[in-house]
Amino acid sequence: MFHAYPAETWLDAPEQSFPSSLSADEFKALFRGHPGGVAVITADAGEGPVALTVSSVVSVSAEPPLLIFSVSALSSASEVLSRADTVVVHLLDAHDVDLAKFGATPGADRFDQTHRWSPLATGEAVYEDVRAWVRCAV
Repeated sequence: MFHAYPAETWLDAPEQSFPSSLSADEFKALFRGHPGGVAVITADAGEGPVALTVSSVVSVSAEPPLLIFSVSALSSASEVLSRADTVVVHLLDAHDVDLAKFGATPGADRFDQTHRWSPLATGEAVYEDVRAWVRCAV
């Protein structure tokens, strides 16, 4: 079982080499425990955090660790996500159904403390009590 830790992976690594704090084995284990692909993504481009539920998280590569997810341009969070340098991907499992529903509820204040969260030192919001999360550079 993984616990929350500030690991970094990258959603896109065009012709650049980024150091990773996750080994290939750790990255593989992270996704072995996450077969469903449902996640809550949080980001902050400087005006406050946003969050949304996605069902499209997929591991692309273990070396280097890469993952991808899709977001509709119609999402209220898409504009912030497009400007953010980093995001936090919270990999959800069965005990996180309430958080998944909360992140998918239109108009909900996703940081009203219904689900406890705290900011990382780097500013991104992390929901507490989630099985696993990973900080990613965009």
